[in-house]
Amino acid sequence: MLDRRQLSQAMRDPHHKGFAGETLGRYEILSTIGRGGAGQVFRAKHTELGSLVALKVLLQQDPSEEAVNRFRREGRVLAQLKHPHVVGISDLGEENGIPYLVMELIEGQNLFSVVRGPGGRLPEFEETVEITLAIAQALDYCHTSGVFHRDVKPNNILIEHGTQRPVLTDFGLVKRDPNTQGAASGSAGISATITHAGRLVGTPSFMAPEQFDPGGEFGDPGPKSDVWGLGATLYFLLTGQPPFTSENVVDLFTSVTTEDVPAPRTVRPTIPAALDSVCLACLQRSPEKRISMHELAQRLERLQGGLKEASTRRGMKQATFVVVALLALVALDLTVFNPQRGRALLHRVTGGAAGSAGTDADPLTPDQIKELVKQGKDHYEAARFQEALSLFERAAAHESSAALFWVAWLHDPNREHAGIKPDPAKALDFYRRASVNAEDEGTRTRCEKQIAKLLETHPELGR
Repeated sequence: MLDRRQLSQAMRDPHHKGFAGETLGRYEILSTIGRGGAGQVFRAKHTELGSLVALKVLLQQDPSEEAVNRFRREGRVLAQLKHPHVVGISDLGEENGIPYLVMELIEGQNLFSVVRGPGGRLPEFEETVEITLAIAQALDYCHTSGVFHRDVKPNNILIEHGTQRPVLTDFGLVKRDPNTQGAASGSAGISATITHAGRLVGTPSFMAPEQFDPGGEFGDPGPKSDVWGLGATLYFLLTGQPPFTSENVVDLFTSVTTEDVPAPRTVRPTIPAALDSVCLACLQRSPEKRISMHELAQRLERLQGGLKEASTRRGMKQATFVVVALLALVALDLTVFNPQRGRALLHRVTGGAAGSAGTDADPLTPDQIKELVKQGKDHYEAARFQEALSLFERAAAHESSAALFWVAWLHDPNREHAGIKPDPAKALDFYRRASVNAEDEGTRTRCEKQIAKLLETHPELGR
């Protein structure tokens, strides 16, 4: 059983092998996921249920009362937030002097690793907009609930394997707006502020000017600080670097508080002008000049539609070119080389052009299935759950693990969606099919976790 003494000793030992096999309360530690300034996150398993979780412990040898309260505050705030792109929490406790949080296990990479890790890459523009929009909607929801994240950065956004769901994590610096205190159910008892006098709150390369100098020229940190953080993250996804870089915090402070952010297109000229403009709208030094998170989400939605339309036009042009080229070859065969082969090709080309790949009975290509899932996710994000379900079911008919998972998710009684009657048996069946067809371990693990939750809340399903 892990205790405070072991944890303290491990922190002082650079050769420590980790905590795999140790237990903390009802959880067995399997491996280490990551470590921050005040906490360490483990991949763990519930010893009775077998479900996999992310176990976060307060990583300080002698934590102050303020540090413990801040750690617990993170858990209490997360418990009030229910959004598909905000990490979920299931437990908060303390064992052998170690405070801990039990959170949803997101198997995947953070955005920093996506760009700068081994085999790193800059996402396609459509993918960048999709990720940023999802997190903007999550933060808009948080702001409406009176919660400010204050540490929005690529490292704190995970991309889940299999579903490709972006998830905002690490609410360790969370702050509640005192004007909305108590507005959300169960929010009583959450402190209104966690100000650190004389100390920076956030991560310098992604911090807003007001976070460098609270109460100074730019005022106090607030919702617009999260807008800056997400704008800086968008800048990173577009260019591979934060808006400002420096070898020391003093020079970085000077740049952030006195200089205009260089336009992303000066670093990468192929960035669409509208996307460049949205990014810069988030990175205005004065909070009053920055757009709100809600406005950011709206602009990204419009931009997403425009990028999809442009992509569709490009696809149509490419398809037209292919058909024209094929018809030219057919014409040559019919008239010169091989008339019999030419007639067969003509039949296939015209049949293919007239045919439809949109029905469940038609065989779909992997790209078409992926597009169905993507469209379904768009409808899901817009709260058009019934339309999303229809698209997911079409893709699920072809045993797409991602689609099977989303069908189960929408029927899951633990996650009620407007207009869709919960069906635990159907959810269990689709989770199991998704697990069997999973293309990677992350998706399989996520399915198994949801199956365990369903069997826990509906034990009759296991009979």
